[in-house]
Amino acid sequence: MVDETGRLLFGDELLVLFARDVLPPATAAVVFDVKCSQALLHECSAWAARPKCGAPATHTYGAHAPDRRPLARDERPHVLRRSLLRLRRRHLCRLPRLEIVAADGVSLGARLADLPRFVSTPEIRVDSSDADKFRIVDTVAAHFRSRYPTIDVDGVRILFPLGWALVRASNTQPILVLRFEATTDAALAEIRGAVQRELSALGVGAIP
Repeated sequence: MVDETGRLLFGDELLVLFARDVLPPATAAVVFDVKCSQALLHECSAWAARPKCGAPATHTYGAHAPDRRPLARDERPHVLRRSLLRLRRRHLCRLPRLEIVAADGVSLGARLADLPRFVSTPEIRVDSSDADKFRIVDTVAAHFRSRYPTIDVDGVRILFPLGWALVRASNTQPILVLRFEATTDAALAEIRGAVQRELSALGVGAIP
């Protein structure tokens, strides 16, 4: 989806739109994967939803989730509600049919104008090997865990003071998946540099 200015809306931004539209505040659980923006956590905290960083919120993982999550999304445009059938019939069509926008005429861009803005990278893929990728992630996690808070779900999300970095092993390819986000360009470069130095020490090539 794109907004009225032509800006691409990412999966975590779309989750904010769906959550505001379909979930009751204070009681809702919102599950997201480790690639999602910190803006999503900010949004959940603002209206007392229960944010939960979980495994990728795709059909493969989410359809059989034991907690039957009310609403889940990963950074790509995959979304789940408690009833997949109901989702298929209604909520996947909400934005294409402009139902949310048509309700009061407020544009998509305006609906997200209050979200905090961060500098972020897209998903970055770095060549590795199936024999090494999980070992590399475990080593990176151990290195940074002694220095910063981390989320050890589907790889490691390292929580720096001004942003975060993700290092995870692809479950389907011989690659490492990286993503970075920060409050400023300078902070983003510093975070990337810290992760690059550790990966280089482990024999991983330069981050594209």
